[in-house]
Amino acid sequence: MRLFRDFLCGWRLKRRLGLARQLARRADESRDALSFSRAADAYRAALALAPMRTDIRVQYGNMLKDAGRLAEAEAAYRSALGEKPDDTDIHLQLGHCLKLQGRRTAALAAYERAAKFAPFSIAPRHELFHMGQRRSQEYLFEAQLRLGGVEALTAITHQIVELRETLNRLVEALPDIQAQMAFPLNCYDSFCACHDIPKPPQAPDSRSFAILLLADREPLETLFAQLAAVRSQAYESWTLYVIGCDPARKRIVERASASDARIQWADATERESSAEAERFTSRLHGGQSSARSPAGHILTSFGSNWPRTSTRSVCAAMTAWMSL
Repeated sequence: MRLFRDFLCGWRLKRRLGLARQLARRADESRDALSFSRAADAYRAALALAPMRTDIRVQYGNMLKDAGRLAEAEAAYRSALGEKPDDTDIHLQLGHCLKLQGRRTAALAAYERAAKFAPFSIAPRHELFHMGQRRSQEYLFEAQLRLGGVEALTAITHQIVELRETLNRLVEALPDIQAQMAFPLNCYDSFCACHDIPKPPQAPDSRSFAILLLADREPLETLFAQLAAVRSQAYESWTLYVIGCDPARKRIVERASASDARIQWADATERESSAEAERFTSRLHGGQSSARSPAGHILTSFGSNWPRTSTRSVCAAMTAWMSL
């Protein structure tokens, strides 16, 4: 009977340790995925099955610390130190936790204990160095001096300064990169060929607007292309006013108007300036938003969507761009 009880206890212990290992592996996966709270929960469950595993308790404290639960992390580290009071890494991790809490004196004491139990370990020395402990600063400086590290760092610093000066001279000698990458306004067709133009946002209302085209200055092939581009607009609530006095261009526009009433010809006198003709045509449209097409450029298929999504003042500011 006693043998059976011993066997049963051993089997249960073995089973508990096996489950604890599975939970620890699951916690490691959560830790590697930077899910610190989930990892802490898994390590706590593993500890419940294997409370003698100090290494799991330390990992539990690390995850609590990384999750920002510093008071719980400190309790876990101190519990682990109760099991292994001379473990350098536990003292080091406790020092990190105390430093994050702003408890500088306690953190210094923890780092000093870590350095005491591992005199040749560099990690606690570095922490003490950065926290301003004079002994550690002198110790590390003397070590660097013996190994030639001070001279090497001085040489590297000098090289970095020279490299920085060289880079500054290159930056001054080279042209402005952003200026070189900018497209002039009249090269908007090249910009469209190089880049995908984003579609405009959806407007909450249906807004009608006018497109003004000064026909006399356009070559005939450009005029035909512009009429076709306007007709292909994704947004259809527009009116195209073609302004001019040339009879040949007027006939072209009138033929287009016969099949699409949104295209209209507006006569302009030879003495009338472009600005006067635009103001007159805008009044014909009821003073609503309008956009003028710059010479030699064609509307993109969704170019007319942009002005309807904007206020009238923004339309005026965007005219030179959106009507290309």
